[in-house]
Amino acid sequence: MCCALRPSRKRNRIVAAIALAAFLTLTPWAALSSTSAAAQSPSPSPSPTPSASLTPVPTTINSDLSSGSAVLNLGSNFLERLGNQATSGFGGALRSNPAGGGASEATEGPRYRTWGELYGISTTIGTQGDFVGDKRRTVGGVAGFGARVAPGVNVGFSVDQSHTTVDVPLALQSATLDLTQIGFNASVDKGPWTWAVAVEEAGGGLDPVAASGAMLQRARLLAGAEIGHYWIVDQKVLDLSAYGKFVDNFSQDFSSVVVSLGEQSITVQGIGESQYGADAGASASLSLTNTARLYVNYDAKFRAALQSHQGTLGVEFRW
Repeated sequence: MCCALRPSRKRNRIVAAIALAAFLTLTPWAALSSTSAAAQSPSPSPSPTPSASLTPVPTTINSDLSSGSAVLNLGSNFLERLGNQATSGFGGALRSNPAGGGASEATEGPRYRTWGELYGISTTIGTQGDFVGDKRRTVGGVAGFGARVAPGVNVGFSVDQSHTTVDVPLALQSATLDLTQIGFNASVDKGPWTWAVAVEEAGGGLDPVAASGAMLQRARLLAGAEIGHYWIVDQKVLDLSAYGKFVDNFSQDFSSVVVSLGEQSITVQGIGESQYGADAGASASLSLTNTARLYVNYDAKFRAALQSHQGTLGVEFRW
């Protein structure tokens, strides 16, 4: 065939089924025909033709490598948002002075809160070794619930559901990924300090055909600064802020993947981020009442071979 086609596992299975059906249908006729020919006049049997040995190529599983990398990056994004909810949520200043206007910090504020978010992510990754690069588009939603269990002690629970499309044009491949993440956070306010922790569990569907499994791990160090200001207009609070972070991925483990095709196999290295990079973003929050607010966030990630842009629209209620 002279034209290149995108790989399609479903199409391959259909073609194989048709070929098998044709073989089972034609075999009895072929046996009868050869028997009749042998009775009429013997003919020399044809010499067998040696079959060509197929060898897998590194780009065969580019879409699988991309999907694995997407899972790791989405997990990192979710953990960062969990951390933001734990350390600020409705705003640390509002928690320590819920009535505002110089009211006593002992004033009791709302004890429970819930939030929902819609977000979209656009990511572009360049060439890395045998990986030819990709483009990813993600849309998702988040729902969460938090509570103050004791003075200055807050806990929260969050669920994230996302859908990602991966396009690897230079390898003529594409993939889709549906990912569910569940997270828990907790924070303790002590004077001007807030101590927080966030953990998450993810589950998705990766089905690398004729490829071994892979382990993806990353540990990073973030250092940055945030600046912001708020205005009170007609009993509504408008809060604007921006931040910048330096990122050091001081430990990354992207195990190699063994790709097999028949009796042949090759080893392909996983893909990751560059060790150093930067994050930047901005947010706007509008507190409509003491118990409701709207917010919008923009977050960008810049690495040597990766650029990611995310927009988030959210709403939060307290009672």
